[in-house]
Amino acid sequence: MVDDIPYEMPLGYRGCKVQVFRCFLENKIKVLHEGKLMTLNQVDLHGNARDRRIKSEANKEKMTPGSVRTAAQHFDKDHA
Repeated sequence: MVDDIPYEMPLGYRGCKVQVFRCFLENKIKVLHEGKLMTLNQVDLHGNARDRRIKSEANKEKMTPGSVRTAAQHFDKDHA
């Protein structure tokens, strides 16, 4: 949260310490990831409250042996 505005971090960063940069000219918040600055998006609270993606993804990915996805795999999928 920066200036009382919540921002979304990609999956895979839970519990990690990251460097956060504020770009005043662009009015954006960025984090350093593998030597590159990655722009963070503001959280869409209304969209997240109404979105049904969690239920649909849970139904698609039945938990069978070998089907467990790591946070790194989710990150790669979200930021291909």
